[in-house]
Amino acid sequence: MEAATKNFDKSLLVGEGDRGKVYCGEINWGATKVAIKRLGYARGDDRRQFCIETRMRSKLYHRHLVPLIGYCDKKDEFIIVYDYMSRGSLGEHLYNTQNPPLSWKHRLEICIGAARGLHYLHRGTKPAIIHCTVKLTNILLDEEWVAKISHNIESDPYTSTNCCWYDDDAIGPEQDNGRLTEKSDVYAFGAVLFEVLCARPIVDRNRPIEQVHLLCWVACCKDEGNIDQIVDPYLKGKINPGCLDKFVETAERCLAYECSDRPSMEEVLSDLEHALQLQESAEASEGPAATMSGFDMAYGTVKRNPTCR
Repeated sequence: MEAATKNFDKSLLVGEGDRGKVYCGEINWGATKVAIKRLGYARGDDRRQFCIETRMRSKLYHRHLVPLIGYCDKKDEFIIVYDYMSRGSLGEHLYNTQNPPLSWKHRLEICIGAARGLHYLHRGTKPAIIHCTVKLTNILLDEEWVAKISHNIESDPYTSTNCCWYDDDAIGPEQDNGRLTEKSDVYAFGAVLFEVLCARPIVDRNRPIEQVHLLCWVACCKDEGNIDQIVDPYLKGKINPGCLDKFVETAERCLAYECSDRPSMEEVLSDLEHALQLQESAEASEGPAATMSGFDMAYGTVKRNPTCR
């Protein structure tokens, strides 16, 4: 790991959190680029628990999960090695960024990929896995823009307790009594959907007081019949009304107060796929000129005439 990161050179540091730092490294004599997460030091029971959980996660294989390549637990140090996600997190393409804006269709496709990853954790594993920290920074994008759910190494997703939440994340009300379930992930994913639609974080203290908390603002706009006010300005006029209604309805259902009133991730996935179909049908009927987007122009899927102004 030291060789892969040039002795954990600061120039290779690509991320840092409460529990560790992430470096971009190379293995296989430079043939494979990886993300190397260097966690804190621990001994005894912590070390044994780390090994057990990491081995379990190494058995998870899905197109929409970040692949776990390996780990190291020598010298009382924990290190996790993942595939390197070259496009970064979804959040890096929505706000506070110099990256070009994503088209609405592309955002939908990314959300669908993330939903598939969560659905696999909830229904494709035994026992079911609760992710516990579903948020934009844990939805990563590979070179082909495929969405992949990042493993939640810091918490214990194999039980309904001991999950790590942060102040500005959207959490279900059941967090107050510590009883997290799969529907807690659904609640958090509903918040992610609104972040994708609005291109802003859950909490933005630089906005007017009534807009600081995204979900409160959404509720107010919905009650007033002005839901279009929350939409990312870049997307104004580019979302099919039926698609928008379906998307907002899906996100709202995810955010239901009672767990029993929230849909499963399978239902969320089905609804998002329906929303995408509505958008694609609308774009097809409008012709190719209407589907051109900032994303297309920036990344070359549409060739621009250099003489155009």
